[in-house]
Amino acid sequence: MKKFLRKNRMFLSMCAIVFLLLCTVRTMYKFSIRDYHVKTNKVLGYSPLERAMQVANYLTNLEMQKLQKEQERIDFKYCGGPCRFINVLYIREQETRAQLHVRHLAFTSAKVNRTLVLPNVSGSHLGACKSHDFEYYYDMEWTRQNKEYFNSIRMKDFVAWIRERKEANVPVSDQVLSTFDLDTHVDPSAVTHCFSGLTKPKSTFNQILKWNITGQTCELSIQAREIAMVQFLKGPSLGNGMNANEDIEVLHMEIYKANQWSQMAQSDIPIPYHPAVIKLADTTAKSLGPFVAIHWRMEASKNTNNMLPCAQHLISLLKRKKKFNFFLLTDYPHMFTQEQQEAAMKGVSSTSELSQWLQSNSDSFLMTDFTREHHEAIHYLYQHDTFHVLETEMERGGTPPDHWQIMQIPDRLKLADVDRPRMIDSGWLGILDKLIAMRSVHFFAGQKGDVCGRSKSTFTAQIIDARTIMRKSRTNYFGPKNKTL
Repeated sequence: MKKFLRKNRMFLSMCAIVFLLLCTVRTMYKFSIRDYHVKTNKVLGYSPLERAMQVANYLTNLEMQKLQKEQERIDFKYCGGPCRFINVLYIREQETRAQLHVRHLAFTSAKVNRTLVLPNVSGSHLGACKSHDFEYYYDMEWTRQNKEYFNSIRMKDFVAWIRERKEANVPVSDQVLSTFDLDTHVDPSAVTHCFSGLTKPKSTFNQILKWNITGQTCELSIQAREIAMVQFLKGPSLGNGMNANEDIEVLHMEIYKANQWSQMAQSDIPIPYHPAVIKLADTTAKSLGPFVAIHWRMEASKNTNNMLPCAQHLISLLKRKKKFNFFLLTDYPHMFTQEQQEAAMKGVSSTSELSQWLQSNSDSFLMTDFTREHHEAIHYLYQHDTFHVLETEMERGGTPPDHWQIMQIPDRLKLADVDRPRMIDSGWLGILDKLIAMRSVHFFAGQKGDVCGRSKSTFTAQIIDARTIMRKSRTNYFGPKNKTL
C-alpha cells in the first residue's frame, strides 16, 4: 500500500485539488443564486404575493398555450388550418328562391376566404336549424363539380366542429348578419338560434344590410351588388388592412330579402336535385302519358274577383288539348271532399271544419286568406274537366270529387345515402311538381301581371328555363282579357 501511495502521490494530489475546487465552486454558486434572489426581490420590490401572482401568470400562459394548441388541432382536423365559415342560418323565401341565395353565397364565399356550410332543409325551406341534411333535396355532385370555385362542409361536420371546440373550452366566435328590404325599417336586434350556448358571439345583436329591392339598389350593376355583399361579409375597415369580421370564425347569414349579386355565371345554374327525386319525377310523368302542366299560384292575385274568370278562360284553352291529361300545380289544398269545398263556398263551414283541410303548401298563404272566389275557381275546374294533383299516401282522407284525381306517391322513400326510408315532406312535393312540369308536352301559367295569381316567380322561371333547354313548347298564359286589377 505504501509502495502504491509513493508511486501515485502526484496523481492523488491532483485529484484532491480538483475535488476541493469543485466543492468551492458548488458552494459559491449556491450562495450566489440565493444572493441573486434576495437582491432581485429587494431591488424590484417583489412581495410574496407578487411572486405568487408571477407564478399564477406563468401557469395561465401555459394553459393558454395548451388551449391554443388544442384549438389548432381541432381546426386542422376539420379545415386543415384556421376555420372560417359562412353558415346559412335562415332564408325567408321558399326552396326555389332560397337555393338561388345559397348558390350566390357559395360563389361569394371564396372572395372572403370562407367555407360554405351546406344548409339543412325541410318543408320547402333551407336553413341551419332545419331537420334534414342538404342531400335530402339536392345532389352532392354539385359541390364536387364546383370544388375549384368554393369549399363546402356538411352541416353534421360543422356541428361536430362547434361541439368539439366547446368541449375543449375554446368556443367558436360567431356573428349574425341579416339582409332586409329597405322598406322593412328594421334595426339591429338580439338574435338567438340553434347554436346559441355553444359559441362565443362577438355580439348578440345582428349586423344588417338593407337592400332596396324595387329601387336604386335593384338597378345597380351586378358588379356593384357583389362589391356591396363582399364588403358586408368582411365588415367595416379597421384602417390597418383588416376588416371587423375577418377574425370571426362563423358568419351566420339570415336572408329576408336580397337581390342576386354574384358575377359568377355558375351561380345562376340551379342546384341539381337528389337522383331519387328525379327518378320519381320521371316515373310519375311517364304514368301520366302525354300531359299538359298548369301552374296556378293563387296567393298573389291582385283581385280575387278574377279567380272564376281565370278558371273559365283556362278551361276554354284546355278544350284544344283534349288528347292530353292535365296536371295541376297549385297552392290550393289538394285533399278535400266536394262537400267540404261546397260548404266553404257557401260560407257555412266553422273554423274547426276548415282547419281540417284548408291548408296550403305555401307558408305565406294562410287559411284566412282563402275566399269564396278561390273555392269557386277550383270547383269550376273539376266540374268541367279532370285534373291530376300530387299527394303522399299518408294524406288520404275522405273521397275527393270525381274529376279531382289524386296521384299518390309513397309517404316514405328509400334514399341511397341513408340506412332507412325517409319521410317525404312538402318540399319534396314542390320539387316533384316542378320536375314533372318540366317534362310536360305543354305548360300553362297565370296571365302576366298577377291577374290570376303570381305569374312572375322563380319557381315558374325555373320550369320555363328548363323547358327551353329541353326544347319544349313555349309557355301559354291563361287569364281574362278584360282583367280586373
